[in-house]
Amino acid sequence: MFDSDRGGKEVNIYVMDTDGENVQQITQLEFASIPQWSPNGKQIAFEASIDQGRHVYIINADGTNRWQVSKQTIPDASILFDSWSPDGQQILYTEAIGFDVDNSFLTIATLHPMIQQKVIKREQVGIPRLPLNTPTFSGDGASILFSGKKDNHWNIYRFRLADRKLTQLTENVNPWADTAPHEWNPRLSVPNQQDLLAQTWGRIKAAAMSK
Repeated sequence: MFDSDRGGKEVNIYVMDTDGENVQQITQLEFASIPQWSPNGKQIAFEASIDQGRHVYIINADGTNRWQVSKQTIPDASILFDSWSPDGQQILYTEAIGFDVDNSFLTIATLHPMIQQKVIKREQVGIPRLPLNTPTFSGDGASILFSGKKDNHWNIYRFRLADRKLTQLTENVNPWADTAPHEWNPRLSVPNQQDLLAQTWGRIKAAAMSK
């Protein structure tokens, strides 16, 4: 799965087989990007510019039943898709004003477990250190990992949701930034292969190329 402007000026979401064959465009929008499979591989979350500005959407893997997950609560804020929770029941996104780290706010949208296209609640999470760069759920879904700034240095932090405990994980004091945190989850996000366990991408690619 990927986003591309191969269809012209618009950027849209495409899916393909693991060997690069059977490429299919599944959105017909002006600008759709940052796609991510749901943990069960049946849906795709992404951000897109449609009538009401840029929002987070979910769509079925075949391109049907697109619906809006995010809701703007801050005037003039841009909404950025961050990640699925490991159980597929929550979506993490950011509202940011002018993409300014001093005015960025994380929200967790909890999806209804039985009713499709329904959000139970949207909870703004007050995380210290002003997150903006690629926040994501931890592998167990109990924490949020993010890159945050303190004393003009960017480091990786863990914010535990149950008790709001903040833990600094890296000790970067250099001019560059520690960003894009990710915690290993052994289950690959691939459609129709819910029991596939990741070993290495090299072995998966080799198996696909041998067919």
